[in-house]
Parts: sequence; structure tokens; C-alpha cells
Amino acid sequence: MNIIQYLKKNYSIVIILIIGLYFIKVIKSQDSWIYDNRIIEWDVKSYYAYLPAAFIYNDLSFEFVYKNENSDFLKNEIWPLRIKETNKLIIKTTMGMSYLYLPAFIIAHNIAKPLGYKANGYSKPYDFAILFQTLFVLLLGLFYLKKLLSLLNISELPILITLIAVSVGTNIYYYTIFEAGMTHVYNFTLITIFIYNTIKWWQNKKLKNLIFLGLLGGVITLIRPTNIIIYFLFAFWGINSMSDLKTRFLYFIKKYYIIPTLITLYIIPWIPQMIFWKIQTGHLLYFSYGESNEHFFFNNPQIFNILFSYWKGWYVYTPTMFIATIGLITLFKQNKGIAIIIAIYLAIMIYILSSWWSWWFGGGYGNRAFIDFYGIMSIPLATLIMYFIKKKYANIILLGIISVFIWYNTFQVEQYLTGALHYWSMSKEMYWEQFLKKERTEHYKEIIMIPDNDAAMNGVFRLVPEKKDTKIEDQAEFEYNDVNDNSIKMLSINNYINTFKNNINYAITNNIDSVDLFNSHKIAKREFNDIFYTNASIFTNNNIDSLGIKLNITGIKNNISDCKLVLTVESANEFKFKKQIDFSNNCNIYETIILPKNTLPTDIVKAYIWQRADNKVSFNILKAKIFFYNFE
Repeated sequence: MNIIQYLKKNYSIVIILIIGLYFIKVIKSQDSWIYDNRIIEWDVKSYYAYLPAAFIYNDLSFEFVYKNENSDFLKNEIWPLRIKETNKLIIKTTMGMSYLYLPAFIIAHNIAKPLGYKANGYSKPYDFAILFQTLFVLLLGLFYLKKLLSLLNISELPILITLIAVSVGTNIYYYTIFEAGMTHVYNFTLITIFIYNTIKWWQNKKLKNLIFLGLLGGVITLIRPTNIIIYFLFAFWGINSMSDLKTRFLYFIKKYYIIPTLITLYIIPWIPQMIFWKIQTGHLLYFSYGESNEHFFFNNPQIFNILFSYWKGWYVYTPTMFIATIGLITLFKQNKGIAIIIAIYLAIMIYILSSWWSWWFGGGYGNRAFIDFYGIMSIPLATLIMYFIKKKYANIILLGIISVFIWYNTFQVEQYLTGALHYWSMSKEMYWEQFLKKERTEHYKEIIMIPDNDAAMNGVFRLVPEKKDTKIEDQAEFEYNDVNDNSIKMLSINNYINTFKNNINYAITNNIDSVDLFNSHKIAKREFNDIFYTNASIFTNNNIDSLGIKLNITGIKNNISDCKLVLTVESANEFKFKKQIDFSNNCNIYETIILPKNTLPTDIVKAYIWQRADNKVSFNILKAKIFFYNFE
């Protein structure tokens, strides 16, 4: 069979390739790959830290973070914890993800210098490699999902629809493109391959499938220990009656070597981690999250909240998975055993995840912890689609609902990127205030509620008002004297500020209160036009935590939807803060630059307008205000 014949019979493979191309298009349009530290940030810094420690600094004690000549840079990138018991350093997360990043790391490390970048583990090639490796991992997961569903006799069209619904209609879309280094896409693929090998094992009982089940299970649980529950699926897969259960039990007794073999294979990926823990903590197994008082509340699971709350409810922000859950009913009618085992697995995972102190799992789009088992939830989803695809009218209704949910997921991602959906939490009032709105409203900014983390660590789950800016330090106002005049009046900020004109830094010293912002507001294609460009010392020396940028735009001659307002805080090596805001013909924009805690006086704070497309645009900034304030 040649490739053309194969694709004709397996057109879901073509869809996987199209999904890959679509994701690349979105990645390019969002420029996720352009900026340093776009991928290796937040939790990923800990998952990834083992690789530069082992292969660049040759020091898995992590003491180099504080002793290296680049200590200031390293302390920003690597966050070790010092253990009181031994006075040694560990990383809070395990090294499971470092195993998976290794191919991307090796490629990036070998091309960084030839391409003119630092081979320090954190320059652009490392971000780029992880980003595109994550996309490859997603496509691999979709490929195995197609194979898994085929084993269960799901036909091609329902498989095709399921692949699109899972990849574009859930938050796996966001975590592939915008936070590619996180664990979830990887665990989605690993668990999907695990279930595929589970089915193959009980069909053929081949040794290679058992080897995969042991090694994969070890890596999956090293990344996220609660995922050890997948072995429940392995043990009980295909059981449809009490007689089958008895037969399975007797089979494990008769084939007594299976469980010891699985355990041995399972332990192999854990050996380096256990050696590391033994050296650094004195224990082979160590609960590193306990160092920061993070734990479960098994007597107080937040089941309703984790599923249905505006705060971060799974079904609220990923309604495609609500359809998948309903699909368990259809699956039960067709294969009672598989439906029951998936339902029990889902119930156990909901209970475990909702018992974690931070059941919303910190900042992120939707409830990201559920992504790991989207491959499993695809089974009832595909079964439901296959059932209704044969029903006249009902198929149109179901496909219409799925299409709406896919669109709504991508729309919510846009909301999340603009801040219209809060990264930590949403309240009912916040949700409906921003419903179907891409940009934050003024009222929304007044009603923001965030989690009370201190209370949550004690088992009390509540939202509290976000701290408001309570002290305005100073204000700068750029204002046209005449719409046709390019001169701009600026009130001095603590007597000086650096601004930008014709790509040259101007130092505005005492008593100088007038500068030109631009020579022209006709912005050429792919051109950068700075609003201001200044050293962070102005803010750090005056205890300023953030600054608000307010633009009033007038005189729009043509479409400015391709323009972005870009706000950044950056050092020579990285972006510490970056936000992009679409103009979208919005004539009044207010956004905030939050200065990270690790902002140094030498960092650069800037705001600029970026015209991304090939056309020219023309408009005036009638007024620009910059507000400086701190938080008490």
C-alpha cells in the first residue's frame, strides 16, 4: 500500500498534519518563538533546571546558582530550595520533565553558538526547541489517540472529529502554543500511549507492551505522582462481569512474574531521582512540596468548584469535556466494562485533584490538571460522536454544539491573553462582565477577585479583592498642543525620565519638560515606534511597583487592527515581563506594566507600538498618560 492509498483510508492522519500546520500558523502569528524566556518560565524553570545543572554547570548540588559569576542571572532562572535537615539544595519538582526536554536541549545546545546565541541553557534556541518539540509531542499523542480509538472500533469520521475537538476545543490548545514547556501536553501523550499499550497487552500479551507499560508508568508518575492511578486502568481494563474479575485475579496469580516485572521497569526512571534525593536530603523518597507547606485536604475535596465554578471549573472553561463525560452513558450501552472503569478512574482523579490545596492549580487557562487524561476522555467522546453521527438531525445538533465549543475555546484563549479572563481565578460577576468581550472593561478592573492562598493552605477556599494601587507617586502626561502639531508636552517625573525619539535615547534632566514623542504617526510596515524607553532605576529607586499606560487614539485613517501595544521589562538576557495588546480599532487603551520582583535597576522598561502587517497605518495619539504607583 503506497502513501496515497494509506491516507485515503486513514484521512484522520491528514487531519493531524493539518492540525500541526494550523498550530504552527498560530504560533507564528503570536510570535511565541521570538522572545527569550517565553517558554522556560514559571513552573518550567523548575522542571528544566536539572538539564543546565547537569550538562552546562556540572553541578547537581545546585550550589553554582549562588557561587557562579553569573549568579544574578542564575538566581532568576533556577529556584532551588534549601533543606533544613541537610542544608543542601533541591528542586521542588522532579526531574521527569527534564528527561523529556533532553532531545530539545541537546539540539538547542549544539546550535546555539553557531547561530550567535549564548549556549547557557536559556537563550532563544532552547525556547524554540522546546516549543516545537511540544508541538511534535502533541501530534504524536494525536496519532496514538487515532490508533487507540481504532482499536476500539471507532470509525474514521468520529475519530477525525474527536481529534479536532480535543486539540482545538480544549485547553490543550493553549498549553501547546503559549505555555509549551508545561507538563500537560507531555502527559497527555504519555498516558494516551499507555492506554494504547494497555489495550494491546490484553489483546496479545506481548512483552514489548509490558515493557512500555512499566517504563511509561514510571515516567508519567515521576512527572506527576497522582497519575499512578493509570495502573488501575491497566489492571481492570476489559472486565465486564464478576466472572471476568475473578478470571483477571487468577491470571495475575498464575502469571506471577507480571507485577514484579512492571514494578522493576517502573522503578528504572525513578533511580536518578532517588539518588539525587538520597544525596541531597538523606531520603530515597522525598515530598519536596512539603517544604512550602503544600498538601492535600482529602477531608475537604472541592468537587463542585473544580468542575462547575466560575473560579476555575473544568466544565465551565472546557465544555468539550462535559460532552465527553456525557459520552460515558453512550459508552456504557456499547461497552459496559470500559465505561465503568473510565467512570471510576475519572471519579478518583476528580477526588484527588479537588483535594489539593490549590485545586485550581495556580495561574493558567482553564483547569489544566485534567489535560493529562484527555486521551482517556476521548474514548467516550468519540463513542458519543459515532452514535449520533448516524442520527438524522441529531448529528447536526451535536456537531453544531462541538463547533461552538471549539470556537468558544479559542475565543477564551484570546480573552486570557488580553487579561479579560484572569489567570488565577474568576468570580461570577467577573465572568459575566467579560462574557464575549476580548478586552478588559473598566468595571472588570474594579471587581477583580483573586484566591486567598494563605487561607487555602489551611483548607479555607475563598476569593478576596485584588489589592488596589493605593499610592500614586507621580504622573506623566504627554499631550498634543494641536492635533497637527507633533510637539508633546510632558510633565516631569521626579525631574527626569528617559524617552525615545527616532530610535535614540534622550535623557531628560531637571527642568526639561518638553520632548517630541514621534516625528510621524504614519507607521510603516513591521515598524516599531516607542512611546517610552527608560531605565528601571527610575522606578526601583522610588519604590514604584507598576505603571499604567493610557492611550487616547484619534484620526484613524485606515484599519489599525494589526497594530499592537507592547509593554516589556527586559534585561540583556531575557524578558522579565511582556504583554501584547491588540488595538483592534480601540481608541481608548489602558494597560499595566507590572515590575517583577526580580527587576534590577539596569533593566529596561519600555512601551512601543508595533505594526506587524505589511500595510501602513495612520493615526494620532491625542493623549498618552503614564501613571506610576506602588502597592502597600
